[in-house]
Amino acid sequence: MKLKKKSIVLIFLTVSMFSGIIMTNSLAKTNFMRWCETNDQSYVDVRVPDYYSLGVLKAQYCDQQIIKLDYAIKGLIQTLGIPLDYCYHLASLYNAQIPQDYKNELQGIADSIPTLTYYDVVLQVCLFDGFYGQIIPSKTGVNIPPIHLGGCTVVASKNTDETITIGQNMDLSYYFKDTLYFIKYKIKGKQPVFAMYMGACHLVGITKKVSSVLNLIETVVHGEICMPTSIKRRLSLESSKNAFEYQEIMINNGFASSWNWLIGDKYNNLIACESIPAVYNDQILSCGEAIVKSNTYKTPEYIPYLLKPSYSLERQAKAEDLTSKAMNDGILTLDELFGDVLSFRDGTDASITRLPGDNSNDPIITSTIAFMGLKGKDGRFGVGNPLESSWGVIPL
Repeated sequence: MKLKKKSIVLIFLTVSMFSGIIMTNSLAKTNFMRWCETNDQSYVDVRVPDYYSLGVLKAQYCDQQIIKLDYAIKGLIQTLGIPLDYCYHLASLYNAQIPQDYKNELQGIADSIPTLTYYDVVLQVCLFDGFYGQIIPSKTGVNIPPIHLGGCTVVASKNTDETITIGQNMDLSYYFKDTLYFIKYKIKGKQPVFAMYMGACHLVGITKKVSSVLNLIETVVHGEICMPTSIKRRLSLESSKNAFEYQEIMINNGFASSWNWLIGDKYNNLIACESIPAVYNDQILSCGEAIVKSNTYKTPEYIPYLLKPSYSLERQAKAEDLTSKAMNDGILTLDELFGDVLSFRDGTDASITRLPGDNSNDPIITSTIAFMGLKGKDGRFGVGNPLESSWGVIPL
């Protein structure tokens, strides 16, 4: 009888040991992160079980970019004479509109970087909405330096070979040049996303089903205090099966600032949208059509709301001309997108790739510091600009 008891105990211990090994291996597979390289461009590859874990791993692997964005934001608002307490107040208002999953992620970042508070991280997420939706409209008519935190160019086409081409140059203030990185992340139960980030702030991204690019617009209209745009874009990417579902999430969760954006999907749908807080319009493109967006509106009724109506008009016109020429066969290839259109630079206001120093009179210099795009299932990305930098292959 004693032998049987010992046997039972040994069996129990053996089963427990192997169960522990299996659980440990399972956890290791669901908490995974590494830096990867493709054609001299880097991205972070992440697999996690939940959003809090994603925040923790981001803080471990991308801490320098997140910390540098904190320095950049605080240096910027000090330069402009904006009280930090006011910015924290705005962050608290936006925070109330952030879904809990994303709050958990932001908390994971804050818990893992001792020099940052939770609201320092929220401030990164709502940076553009705070400036473009609240601070800039409030300063209308006041003699302050121009604030061009972003000045991107986006291009998309619905090709005759039944593919979508979509891409953009990410032009940001040179304050932010060391805060950018690319990440491929997979949260349990969600589709994988490949995205461009600035610190803790999602900029643009793609999945196997949808892709989207966008531009900030400087207007005199105050934004709504609603879900921050960076969070809304993530929710759209992670939840949408097609371009129309993406669009629904974007328009049904308020407009914290003024934007235009392009949405494509694997079913070859392509939608172009322009928005002012509480107002938007859209256009569904037909086969063989292409469209360009910069930091201005094409809708005549929206133009009076622009803070500087002449801004980006030369760049818009040049990008339209180059895209039209590239599309003469009904197809916009990646070589044409990045090599002919987004790489164009002549040193004038028509330049699409802009280098530091091109706008030497602007106290907050905006230049091309990242790019991303795809045709069908084939995509390219990079930190830098498409004229001088190598093009990494998007791993989706």
